[in-house]
Amino acid sequence: MSWTGWLEQPPSPRAYVGLVGAALALLVVALAVAMRPADSIAGSDVTVYATYGTKMLDGAVPYRDFAMEYPPGATVMFVLPATRAVAGGSTDDPSWTPLNAAGRHYSRGFESLVILLMAAMVVLTALTLAVVALSPLLIGRVLPERFDVWPAALTGAALAAFVRERYRLGGAMLGLGAAAKIYPAVLLPVLVIVAVRRRSVREGVFVAASSVAAFGAVLVPFAIASLSGTWRSLRIQFTGGLQIESLASSLLVIASHVADKASDFTTHGAGGGLIRTNLAGPGVRVTTIVVDVLLPAVLCLLWVRLARSKRDTREDLLRYA
Repeated sequence: MSWTGWLEQPPSPRAYVGLVGAALALLVVALAVAMRPADSIAGSDVTVYATYGTKMLDGAVPYRDFAMEYPPGATVMFVLPATRAVAGGSTDDPSWTPLNAAGRHYSRGFESLVILLMAAMVVLTALTLAVVALSPLLIGRVLPERFDVWPAALTGAALAAFVRERYRLGGAMLGLGAAAKIYPAVLLPVLVIVAVRRRSVREGVFVAASSVAAFGAVLVPFAIASLSGTWRSLRIQFTGGLQIESLASSLLVIASHVADKASDFTTHGAGGGLIRTNLAGPGVRVTTIVVDVLLPAVLCLLWVRLARSKRDTREDLLRYA
């Protein structure tokens, strides 16, 4: 077999181990490069996470004793690093930041993604692993300053469980991811449709129920402590303007540079106690409305196409997730 033919075949166990090992080594290097000293993250979201974690260690309950804009499932990313900082005696040490805890969760999510690629051809597996391994550098400062790798890891675990046909476990993992940051919930229809197609409507119902149960298990204790505060943490995930990190903002800024009108755009805080930065300038409001309309429409279209698809369910899971 020629080398081009070998690249188009699924990797052998030996090649697979080699690819994964190389990608993990690359991931470690990328994480080390992405690590930022403590003084460089002053004023970032990490300082807010520090406040949240310290308050919780002092016995304060989120939403009841202090306002927190993030869903209840995110608290683990604030408490665990804070616990390490308190044990070490300094919250100024870079080990306090969520990066260490995030790195562990990120690695788990990485391993979950690896499982998804087991049947892919060598070249696709290698390219995908390289992108995932280099993502700390591609994402940039968002990685060490955000807790987003936690819900991403849970989402990866949910997809991995589905690939292994552990559908109810996958639904539960997705519910935990949604409890940390709402966006994983958009995958629930995909998982339900795959479960229905692969097994039965009954299995699809169980998947949805396990996801809702996991989400509720995290949410309910906080809702009992403060229903209004917990509800606000969920509601504000759907509010706000066009965040500077979004794809739409990036396209607007790029277009402004091409047209030599970059000075027309500014950034500002979202207000309302939210630690977000939004884009302001010509076309932002219209773009926000268009995105708000198109995203639900595209999601519904994808779900319908998935339900009608005649392809292999595993292939469709990878495609539509």
